[in-house]
Amino acid sequence: MKKVRTFFLLTALSVLILISVAYWLSAGARDSKVVGRSPSHATYKARERLLNTSKLWSIVKTAKAGATGPISAAAPPELGAGKSLHVSKESSCTSTWGKDSFCDDFLSRTFHQRVAICHNSNDKAEAEQIVCKRSPHSYVMSSCVMENVLLRPSQLYELLAWSDRDARMHASSSPSVQLLNVPGGPTCHDPNAGPLDQCMQRFDPSRLIVEKAVSTASTDTNACKRWVNDTTFVFMSSCCHIYFRFLALYNVYKAILDEGPKGSVQVLRVGESHGHYIFPEFEENIFDSTALQDFEEDAVCFKKVVLSPWSYSSVLFDCKQKPELRGRCYACSGKEKCATSFYYFRKAVLDACGLSDNSSVESSYKNPKQVVIILRKSYKRHSDDDPSKVERVLENGEDFVSALKSDFHGAVVSAIHPEDLPICEQIRYAHGADILVGVHGAGLVHSWWQRDSALLFEIFPDYEVSNIAFKVLTQLTGRRYKSYRIHDGGFEKHSFHVNVQDVLQSIEAARR
Repeated sequence: MKKVRTFFLLTALSVLILISVAYWLSAGARDSKVVGRSPSHATYKARERLLNTSKLWSIVKTAKAGATGPISAAAPPELGAGKSLHVSKESSCTSTWGKDSFCDDFLSRTFHQRVAICHNSNDKAEAEQIVCKRSPHSYVMSSCVMENVLLRPSQLYELLAWSDRDARMHASSSPSVQLLNVPGGPTCHDPNAGPLDQCMQRFDPSRLIVEKAVSTASTDTNACKRWVNDTTFVFMSSCCHIYFRFLALYNVYKAILDEGPKGSVQVLRVGESHGHYIFPEFEENIFDSTALQDFEEDAVCFKKVVLSPWSYSSVLFDCKQKPELRGRCYACSGKEKCATSFYYFRKAVLDACGLSDNSSVESSYKNPKQVVIILRKSYKRHSDDDPSKVERVLENGEDFVSALKSDFHGAVVSAIHPEDLPICEQIRYAHGADILVGVHGAGLVHSWWQRDSALLFEIFPDYEVSNIAFKVLTQLTGRRYKSYRIHDGGFEKHSFHVNVQDVLQSIEAARR
């Protein structure tokens, strides 16, 4: 009987091992499809995730057991603990933007004018608990750093939800954000968020958090169910519009570069709603980030929180939106682009998708091996939009694609609907494109990932011809850019017909 029991135990153990191995391998294959990495790398990531699952669960159990106060070196790892961020800048490349020039001041340094939120006494040299800085060239761009802050994750969603602003500010009986008066820590005397009226947009989530923080303060550090000692960068974005999504990601990445912390950092991702993220795995790969819902405690305290502006307050958006900045931004050539944050963000995006610029295939827009055309269809800029609100669809798109294939018979011509593809597959197509063609729209943000020798060819309807978003982007990243203007219909017309031969001749001229 004892032998029978032993046999059944060994059989059950073998089955469990086989199931675990199968799950591990399937997770690797799934990662290689979704993220665009090689199967070997994806398998490694799947194994790493399985190992981390048990570690994360033990951390969550430790937190639920009631751990309070700042975490000591001897304590277990923090939930979502950060990592050291080392950006290896090429020493052989320096920017041609002169120090204190507009290009350096706006695009590189950006935030360096102090905005007085705290009013501490100068003679006591007290560190300020909230430090906000603005750009001197824009009235909607600021970045803020807060120290010793309590966040209540579930109530933070209430504060940031797209609804009436005043209702959001008073939605919760318990404050979603609080400043903590920690003995020996920085202070904030006579806090006043009023100056943010002159340098942050009204619905910028970072502004809402600062305003909520200055209205509530507490000396009760025992309310903290967990402390996070890493410098924490908060990523918030409600846009499914991919252009604005990448602007928000860029703002966070630039904040990490600008802040330049010595130790480990982490990025806290706040979803559109509880647990809802547009590109969860991709965004996690860029920053090795922690999702807000991973903090199961009702009160998490952070040693240092960095709030970057939302996508509508990005330098790239300001460059295309404000007439007084357009020409000045376009004059900032990105030829020596390896000295800019645009370049390093591009590298981070490619790395998150397992891509690099190393290739044995020599090609360029003059001798293209790959041509990609982005075809548009109805989409939603925000989650509650009417899907037919914005279109700009080519009526004769199939004819145009056929003509491209005939004209570039020595190249692979691919027509894609980006929204039908995983995000890294979209990036892979653009990265490999020697010529990227498309009607003006959000998908052309993928020109950011093209190689040095590539061309973006943008097709403009009449009413969008003044929108230089992607002309500026290619200029700042060192790509070649040409455009073609459609004289067909006004603002209300959602679809367009192009003269195929005219467009082909314009592309051919751009290749000379």
